[in-house]
Amino acid sequence: ELLQGAGRSHSSTQAKESVEIIKRAGIQNWSLDLISGLPSQRMGIWEETLSAALALKPSHLSVYDLQVEDGTKFGRMFDDDDRDNPANPLPTNDEAAE
Repeated sequence: ELLQGAGRSHSSTQAKESVEIIKRAGIQNWSLDLISGLPSQRMGIWEETLSAALALKPSHLSVYDLQVEDGTKFGRMFDDDDRDNPANPLPTNDEAAE
């Protein structure tokens, strides 16, 4: 799954289950954060992710673009300047800009 490939310990199913727990607890003001530009995340997957997030009806939705920084796990795995290389699993610069 995309999240596991990004080093996250949870799945999208677990995230949805967490939202249901929040809603059942009566919490009405909650937010959801998404990261775009993850490895192997292409436009179709991103559109599905956005649709699923909006369907959960968060009070606030934030989107952050993946920034590959030196000295981080992604910095060791990927070269952000090499996004247009077909062998790189990060979306190309054009895909990320869409």
